[in-house]
Amino acid sequence: MEDSKDILGEIKKEPYSIQKEEKKEEDKQIKIESKLEKTKEENIEEKKGEIIAVYLDNIKSLYIIKKIFENINTKKLLELVKYNKKIKNRLDISLNNYKEYSEKYSKIEIEVIPGGKGGKFININNKKEEEYFHVYFNNNKEEKSKSLLPEYLVRMKIKIKIVIDPEIKSLKNLFYKCRGIEEVNFKKCYRNNITDISRMFYGCEFLQKINFSNFNTENVTDMSGMFDECHSLLELNLSNFNTKNVTDMSYMFDKCFSLLELNLSNFNTIHVKSINSMFGYCEKIKTLDLSNFRTDNITEMICLFIGCHSLQDVNLPNFENYKKIDMTSMFSKCSNQLRKKISAENKNLIRVAFSD
Repeated sequence: MEDSKDILGEIKKEPYSIQKEEKKEEDKQIKIESKLEKTKEENIEEKKGEIIAVYLDNIKSLYIIKKIFENINTKKLLELVKYNKKIKNRLDISLNNYKEYSEKYSKIEIEVIPGGKGGKFININNKKEEEYFHVYFNNNKEEKSKSLLPEYLVRMKIKIKIVIDPEIKSLKNLFYKCRGIEEVNFKKCYRNNITDISRMFYGCEFLQKINFSNFNTENVTDMSGMFDECHSLLELNLSNFNTKNVTDMSYMFDKCFSLLELNLSNFNTIHVKSINSMFGYCEKIKTLDLSNFRTDNITEMICLFIGCHSLQDVNLPNFENYKKIDMTSMFSKCSNQLRKKISAENKNLIRVAFSD
C-alpha cells in the first residue's frame, strides 16, 4: 500500500492542467504509469481521514480523478460524483463503493466560534473516546488537548476546529451544556451511520447560530432534546434534515426562548412515537405549520405546546388515531384565544389537551 499512498500524494501535489503542452502531459503519464504498474492489482479502498475511496483500475481513471480533485473541495466533489452523469460515465470506479466510504468512514469536521465568558466548547463522554477527537485553534496544525476555553481567548475571537474520527458513531451530548460556544458550523458531516443526536446541544445557553448545510441525518432515529434549553438560538435552518427514520422528537426545541420561527415542512414523522413538549416554552414563536406531520405511530403529545405564550395560530395534522394519543396538557399555558380557536377547528381534540 505504500506505493498506493505515493500515487495519492502525487495526485495532490502535482497540478494538472488540460491546457499544458502535449509533451508535458505525456511525461507525467509515463511517471504515473510506472508507479501504477506496481500496484495495478490493488484497489485503494480506504484512506483514513479523507473522502478518497475510489477504485483506480486504469491510467485513464487516474487522470480524470486527478483533474476532478484539483482545486475542488470535498463537498463539491461529492456532488459531482453523485449527481453528474457525464462524470459518472467517464469515471471507471464503483460509485456505490465511493458513496459507501464517504458515508461510513469519513471524518466529521466542525468549526466552533466561542462566546460568552468561555468555558466548555466540546463534550467528550469518556476518556476512551478522547483519542478520536482532535482540536485545533485558528487553523493551526498543532493539536490542542483541551475542551475548555479561557475568556481571554474568546476575546481574541479565535476559531476552533474539531475533527472527529469515524470510530465515533454517536453524536449524543456532543455539545452538552457547552456554555462557551456562540456559533457551530458543520463543515463535513457526510456519514450516515450516525443514529443518535439526542441532547446534542442541550443547555448551550449562549449558542445563537448553527449551520447544518453539510449534516447527514439519513439514519438518525433519536433527536430528542436536541436543542433543549438553547435559550439564545435565534433561528434554525433544518431544510436538509432527513427525518424518515426518527422515532423520538420529544423536547427537541424545548425552552428555545429566543427562537422566532420554525419551518418543519420537510419533516417526515411517519415513524415518530413521541413529540412530548417538542415546542415547550418556545415563547416567541407566533405560528406553526405541522400539517405535514404524520401521526400514524405517535402515541404521546404531552405538553406539546406548553408555555408557548405568543403562539397565535397552529396548523395541526389530521388526528385520525387521536384516541390512541396521550394529549394531556397539549396546550397548557397557551393563550385562551388560541385554545378557543384550536378547539373550534379540531373537534377530535379531547378536553385534557387544554388542561393546565
